[in-house]
Parts: sequence; C-alpha cells; structure tokens
Amino acid sequence: MPDGWVCLGCKYGEGKPPCRTSDGAFRPDHVADAYLEYCGDRGSDADRDAFFWAWNCLNDRITEAGDLRDIFATLDALLSKITSVEGAADVAAGPLENLVAYRGSEAIDWIENRAASSERFRYLLTGVWSQGERCGADIWARVEAARAGGSHMDLDGLPPLS
Repeated sequence: MPDGWVCLGCKYGEGKPPCRTSDGAFRPDHVADAYLEYCGDRGSDADRDAFFWAWNCLNDRITEAGDLRDIFATLDALLSKITSVEGAADVAAGPLENLVAYRGSEAIDWIENRAASSERFRYLLTGVWSQGERCGADIWARVEAARAGGSHMDLDGLPPLS
C-alpha cells in the first residue's frame, strides 16, 4: 500500500482490499458509495453485510490513525452523495462524530474550513455529539462555533450542496 496503512479487515482478511485500486491507490468515492449502501441510504435491497467492509475501513482509518487526507476525501465524497436526512445522520453520527472524538485536534482546522464553505457540512455537524471528554472542551467549542447559524438536522431538511 502506498501509505503503508490498512484497516484490520484488510490486514486479517483475504484478497485485495476493496478500498484500493489494483496499484494500491485509495478510492474514497468507492468507500463512500459502499458506506452508504451499508447504512441503507440508497434504499437498496442488496445484502448490506457485503458492504460492512466500508464501515470498517472508514472507522479504522479514523480511530487507528489512518491518513487524514483519505478520511477527508471520503467525508467529502459522502457529503456529495447523501440523498436523505437519514443518510446525513448516518454520516454525522458515524465517521464525522468519530473524527471529532478521536482525531479532533488534528482535524479541527479542516472541519472549521469545511463548515465555513459548505452549508451541508454545517448541517452534518449538527448531528455530531461531543462524546463526553474524548475530544476535549476546546475542540468541542470550536465544533459548536463551526456549526452555528445553519440548518439543523433535527429541524430542517437536507440542504443542497454548496
């Protein structure tokens, strides 16, 4: 792998990692599509277990110190592919919340910049909970400031991409 990092599923699984091309490049769009299939955002009747690898890949990247560039690219891909409030909630309460909780100090500048440029991203942030003291009060205060003034997941519909 170019970055040398693999999730636990790929490390101990068999076969080629589904998140990478044949030359080893990470595929954030593919991970995003599979993640949304796993969460059921696409309304697919497909066997959701077949897409669990995407949840595992993204979760492990976030919690086990995977490359932040890959995480950010996957979150951007998810942001552009969400089609429902439920899908937004799956992303907010999943990888975005984990990013804040586990890697908040490393990711807060990106989070603030993304929130400043995207109403939909601010909307996703309203579905993130602080996870107690895991992210730290200073990081959480910055998340709250970044999400202020936009649509709220509990009150409003999914905003358009911006």
